[in-house]
Amino acid sequence: MSKKENNLYYLLPGQGRGARRRYLRNLIVALIVGSLTAGLLFLVFWYYNEH
Repeated sequence: MSKKENNLYYLLPGQGRGARRRYLRNLIVALIVGSLTAGLLFLVFWYYNEH
């Protein structure tokens, strides 16, 4: 089977060739944003508990 034939069975847009690449990019961005948010909340809580 060629790559083109493999994409014939997907029903929704965005589930073809670049889906795995987009999924991994979104996962990495979500992990980075989540880490930054958790760090910021940690600093805010730590600051208010210390003062």
